[in-house]
Amino acid sequence: MGSLPKAVLAVTLALLPAPALADWKPFIAAADGFEIAFPTDPEVTANQDDVTLLSDHAYTVAGDASLARVQVVHFFQAPGGDNPALDLFRSVLRSDGCPPGSIAPLSVEKGVAFESRDLCQDGAYGFLHRLYLSGDWAWLLLYAGPPGTEKSADAARFADSFHLVGK
Repeated sequence: MGSLPKAVLAVTLALLPAPALADWKPFIAAADGFEIAFPTDPEVTANQDDVTLLSDHAYTVAGDASLARVQVVHFFQAPGGDNPALDLFRSVLRSDGCPPGSIAPLSVEKGVAFESRDLCQDGAYGFLHRLYLSGDWAWLLLYAGPPGTEKSADAARFADSFHLVGK
C-alpha cells in the first residue's frame, strides 16, 4: 500500500467513533454502594479477609489492551490515623509499582478522594487510580493498559462516571 492510501486509512480510522466509548453502559452495584460505566458487564469476584474486612469485591472488565476495575472494601471499622485515605492510597500505588508523587485530592460530596495518573511498573503500563473513602467503606478505581492509557478518553470516561449510591 502506498503512502497516500495509508494516510487516508489512518485519517479515516481516526475519524471513526471509538466502539468502546459508544458501547459503555451504566452498571449499578447497590449492595456495594456505587454506579459506574463499564464497556461490558464486569466479572465479579469476592475475597474474604476475616481479620480486617467485612467484604472485598472486585468488579473487573479486561479488554484486549486495558483493564477496568472497581474494588470495594468494607472494613470492620473505619481506618484510623492522621490521614487514613492518603495512607491507604499510597499503599495501593506502591503495590502496583507506581510513583507516589502525583497524588491529587479530588473534591467529593461525601468522604475523601484521591487520584493518580502515572506510568507504573518501570514505565511499562499507564495506570489511572482513584480512591474514595467514606466511613468504613473504600472504593478503588483502576484503569490500566499500555503507556498513555492513564490519560485516555476511556480512562476519563470510566473514572468520571463513578458515583456513590446510598453509602
